Amino acid sequence: MQSLDMKLVDKFIQEVKEVCDNKGWKAAFPEQKENTIDHLPNPGPWKNF
Repeated sequence: MQSLDMKLVDKFIQEVKEVCDNKGWKAAFPEQKENTIDHLPNPGPWKNF
């Protein structure tokens, strides 16, 4: 297994934070199964996951 490129990891984290915007991490990664990413106002790239 190759080690992760930290620059790519940092870029991904930054993109996640931008997608979350003011919703916070709990909105992006809900603990309750019923609160899926589709329930966010603007799912954007999360639709691809």
